[in-house]
Amino acid sequence: EALRKFDKVSIDQALDLVPGAAAGNTGGSRNERVAFIRGFDRFQTTLSIDGVRVFLPADNRIDFARFLTADLSEIQVSKGYVSVLDGPGGVGGAINLVTRKPSEPFEGAIRLGAGFDGDGSLNSNSVSGRIGGRSDHVYAQISGARNKRTHWAPPDDYRPTTLENGGNRDHSDSEDWRVNAKVGFTPNATDEYSLTYTRQEGEKNAPYHVTDTASTRYWTWPYWNLDSIALLTKTQVADNAYVKTRFYRNTFENGLFSYDNARQNTQTLGRAFRSYYDDVRALGDQQPEGGGLLPPRQARRVAADLRPGPGRAQADHDRGHHLAGSGRHPEVRRQGRSGGRRLLGPPRPEDGPGL
Repeated sequence: EALRKFDKVSIDQALDLVPGAAAGNTGGSRNERVAFIRGFDRFQTTLSIDGVRVFLPADNRIDFARFLTADLSEIQVSKGYVSVLDGPGGVGGAINLVTRKPSEPFEGAIRLGAGFDGDGSLNSNSVSGRIGGRSDHVYAQISGARNKRTHWAPPDDYRPTTLENGGNRDHSDSEDWRVNAKVGFTPNATDEYSLTYTRQEGEKNAPYHVTDTASTRYWTWPYWNLDSIALLTKTQVADNAYVKTRFYRNTFENGLFSYDNARQNTQTLGRAFRSYYDDVRALGDQQPEGGGLLPPRQARRVAADLRPGPGRAQADHDRGHHLAGSGRHPEVRRQGRSGGRRLLGPPRPEDGPGL
């Protein structure tokens, strides 16, 4: 409820409520919101949704402002040990977003929000809603959220320059929306099987440097999208042991366009480009936990990545290869298989259903 009480519409804002965690801005032309856990940034911490990893394989430059909080029940922050089975980059900790599950036979909610400048003018608005219900053994819910910012305002004593004439801050707008659908089956008090689908889309600009006309980058992100479908299971196989499985498919799409000028209407110079990022991540794993009923070698992980880029398993942003004025997506495929195990121990909240 603290997310609603303090009106934290995105997870970068919400992390400021967690001791030992904080949010910041990358600054410069990327204009990305990042998270820190005890000083470790996004390259040393992991992000998951219901235990399913959100990962950009090329460089993992996740923009935390693109993830909305309206359909979340809590944000779990692990500041210590994170299993290597969750993937790379977890030396500093982990962040897990837990989506809501209905608790009543029928329930729903709608929430509206707005933001204002110091002079009272509207600069942002948000809307979210959810509807769902549960019976003795089945639950279902669908939710959605949208957040739009038209601008933010510089200080009243700001002096206009060539790149920023005052008033509303140019190119400070952004828009994000997200939908989530979840259905689950709980045959008894210990087992749970859920299918979740999430789609989120966003777009943003980046305000220019107010005085540097020589090296300012005229960048924009016309789309920043994520699509995920996941099957999560938890099955008790003995009084003190159970098995969790996760099967999911994540797709990540975003575009970075660079222009010749501040108006963003031409792409003729050498520094202009259109860079496309298009990744697919599919994975399944099985994790026995509890009293050691299953041998460790039965814990297996299989992964497959589909990556863009001619001849290299790197995305356009990572290798500096850009497609000027082109909408084509070069293709390269990489497949990998790895086995792993984790030490048996108490269940972790980021592992899947039952959160």
